[in-house]
Amino acid sequence: MTLATVIVLVLLGVSQAPESVAVARSRTVSVNGVVADAEGKPLAGAGVFLTGLQTVGGWPPVLARATTDASGKFRLDAPADIDDPAAPAAAALWAVRPGLLVASRVLRPGTLPAGLPVRLVLGPPARGTFEVVGPDGKPVAGARVIPRAITRDATAAPDALGSLIAATTDGEGRAVVTAFFPEEIATVFVQARGLGVQQFGFRGSGVEPKAVALLPVGRVKGRVMADDAAEARALPLVVASFHPKQPSPAAGLFHIPTSAEGRFEIDEVPEGRLSVAVVPRPGSPWFGQMENQPQVVVGKTAEVTLKLVRGVRIRGIVRERGTGKPIAGVGVSLGLGVEPVRTDAEGRYEGFAPPGRRLLYYVWSTPSPYASLLFGLPEVEIPAKVTEFALPAIELARATSLRGSVVDGDGKPVVSASVRALWDVNEGPKQRGRREVETSAGPRGEFVIQGAPLGAEVRLSAHYQGLQTDQPARVLVRAEPGAQEPPLVLKLGSGRAVAVEGRVVDPQGKPIPGALVRLRTKDLDENGQVEGLPLVDFDGLYTLRTDPQGRFRTPPYLDRDGQYAALVQADGYLPGQAPWVAGQSGRFADVVLKPDR
Repeated sequence: MTLATVIVLVLLGVSQAPESVAVARSRTVSVNGVVADAEGKPLAGAGVFLTGLQTVGGWPPVLARATTDASGKFRLDAPADIDDPAAPAAAALWAVRPGLLVASRVLRPGTLPAGLPVRLVLGPPARGTFEVVGPDGKPVAGARVIPRAITRDATAAPDALGSLIAATTDGEGRAVVTAFFPEEIATVFVQARGLGVQQFGFRGSGVEPKAVALLPVGRVKGRVMADDAAEARALPLVVASFHPKQPSPAAGLFHIPTSAEGRFEIDEVPEGRLSVAVVPRPGSPWFGQMENQPQVVVGKTAEVTLKLVRGVRIRGIVRERGTGKPIAGVGVSLGLGVEPVRTDAEGRYEGFAPPGRRLLYYVWSTPSPYASLLFGLPEVEIPAKVTEFALPAIELARATSLRGSVVDGDGKPVVSASVRALWDVNEGPKQRGRREVETSAGPRGEFVIQGAPLGAEVRLSAHYQGLQTDQPARVLVRAEPGAQEPPLVLKLGSGRAVAVEGRVVDPQGKPIPGALVRLRTKDLDENGQVEGLPLVDFDGLYTLRTDPQGRFRTPPYLDRDGQYAALVQADGYLPGQAPWVAGQSGRFADVVLKPDR
């Protein structure tokens, strides 16, 4: 399991982890950009949010926010480490305006192109339908449906977007979410009068309307016991309930603090098995242990008691692979949601972990010149009756940066070209995989790929609109310490670019003008296995619109050997989809949309 997978599982509520909190930082870096609509016109008054991305537990914290001016421009003073290769997986930039498709972009460390503004395009509104019924099976009017986990690179919408992206059910219990495409919404929170806030997941989500059946609710009352009463005061908790019909994600998920007396209460909690987790304070040796395992029952109060138990002092070391030299400044997190600790000059770190449990720990951030780990570290059983425990040594491989430029057929720089680097990773038994790094070319076509391990073969490719590299460039990263790789030149051409067209009609074969069409492509690994189904980006826009004859045609940006599917929505019709075709086929089968009613 990769570290990214661990993070996604927590965001989906598979593990009860604490709410993330933004950490104050003194150094900042400016992020400048512009927000535009589908026609390329600047959008004034759009909200722009910079959020943490690699948050383990809870939801991404807002690091900075701004509003676009009359020219659609914005400027954010962001924490400097969002562009620091030694930092964790940086941040996500969001642009939102009610009624339009939300735009987002991941800002990975070291990938901000110097001198270039970030461009975010808010597309036409999506149409994701949710049908909400109560415990009695009747439609629930006035319920708010709020998208949370989504299947973009930025995996979770922050709390700050809630009121801007929520949809409200009508008299028939139907709500239409316009902020995200229906197939990318993995979880939603639904808030209804008398039924509280409930979470629902949609694995393998499609474009069809999604049914939400709200659960009956009960009440939860609890107390945290401690030898020192101060330790139980204002203690952050994660309270979750799990229903047999919906084991994942948690039907109820609440982040609350204890009172001055260590008590807490929640009035409306979905029925099911109750779980309460204590969020450890930074550096604290105290962890929560549930004394009983109550069930939340409709109309009743479930009472739960937790006891604070002293954790085991954990010690470890991080060293260089091959030489055994200690590495300073490595961030290590001793458990999901636990504040990372950093290694000292001797590569040593220490913290606390709960006794008698399995510890899932991982490297949170990696300093230069070392390669970050793709996989999490093996879980370790922490003995129940010890005061100290030594973890196995963590080894990191040395790495370097690859520099180059992207040019067109005439040798001119291609500004803002997307650059992709791939290399194989071997971190031990059952921990073999592939690292993928993406960045953008700067104003002179220049790019930098950070963290390429010494001795690795890196495959580099690039594309911009209909231009792309014909074959990946293969570079063997030299293993000599301090060696500088010569600059690379990636040349783009149009030989592989094709356009694909299609048509949208009703059941009688009549054209449907103004339908919105988006394309997904199959992201394949080098063995031909599907790794993802990303949206096709047309200059920052993901949708095409059919003409009066119901026809659509893509720009000549598609790969002739790529696989593509067309997903279609139109007012008054149920969504539809064209089957997968090869780019070189040039045409989709007609998409037939059925009336919504």
